[in-house]
Amino acid sequence: MSTVLPALADPSHCLVADIGGTHARFAWADARGQLLAQASVPVAAHPTIHSALASVVPDGRHGRALCLAVAGQVDAHGNARTANLPWRIGAAELTDHTGRPVTVLNDFHALALGCAGLSAGDGVAVCGPEDNNESGPVLVIGPGTGLGAAIVLAGTPVRVLPSEAGQMALAANDARQAAVIEQLRSQRGDGHVSVEAIVSGPGLLAAYRALCALYDLPPVHSAPEQVSAAALAGNDARAVEAFGLFVRLLGGFCADLAMVTGAARIWLAGGIVPALGDRINHWGFAATLQQRGVHSPWLAQRSVRSIEHGALGLLGAARALRDQSRAG
Repeated sequence: MSTVLPALADPSHCLVADIGGTHARFAWADARGQLLAQASVPVAAHPTIHSALASVVPDGRHGRALCLAVAGQVDAHGNARTANLPWRIGAAELTDHTGRPVTVLNDFHALALGCAGLSAGDGVAVCGPEDNNESGPVLVIGPGTGLGAAIVLAGTPVRVLPSEAGQMALAANDARQAAVIEQLRSQRGDGHVSVEAIVSGPGLLAAYRALCALYDLPPVHSAPEQVSAAALAGNDARAVEAFGLFVRLLGGFCADLAMVTGAARIWLAGGIVPALGDRINHWGFAATLQQRGVHSPWLAQRSVRSIEHGALGLLGAARALRDQSRAG
């Protein structure tokens, strides 16, 4: 993918972005909410959002409006608070900088808007029926640099509840999980161990290192990708154990959110899960998701599918601007 967008072709077009902890993706979008040209830059290559914008749109013509989907909590004034992103992003400041109206959304808010157009058979089946004929809310959950979660409410127009559910306190289901959590707790000044502390890319690496410490072994791997590769190859027992812990905790997280929201369907996105498809069940995902006592039969009927994140976040940002325009 290019690192620079072509020059603005139509002043009615808008600039949309999906900004994660690792990459920032940009695109032009038309008035219908359809994506046109796209570009991507590594976050680490730019000290500020202004630097990234100048790199992607060198002539400074940003179109009719901008919508940025950002990995982090976004307050009522459009200011993003991010745990995994070094940039400060605020709607008012960016409006002053660009001279155009700017909307800032949580990244999973935008992803959920993008997922709202998916059909029951899209993506790859993970567990549960393809279509359970229920009209309840839809969960969009994805571990990547962090752990994102959003809720798509049933009805028209599409309404999304963004969340920071990944920051909820992590509870152990067995002695080994408790030992790993306690190991992580000892490394944190405030003692808070969130679900994201294990169910994310950095969390997978942290879990692996914690297990190595518990076994009094030196860690061999220094990146999440190395841990997952070793686990899938089956050639490192600590990596295998860490990956299994990651997957089972993800399954439990999905079960808890499904019961809280009454969700009919769960889309799994992010940078880790979609590549596994239904192989995730070899690591205990479905078994953990469906292990909730009297609620187990209900959870077994949740339709769970994985989707490639791709351009869905950009598409959701484009749809947000389209809907704003239609609402007047």
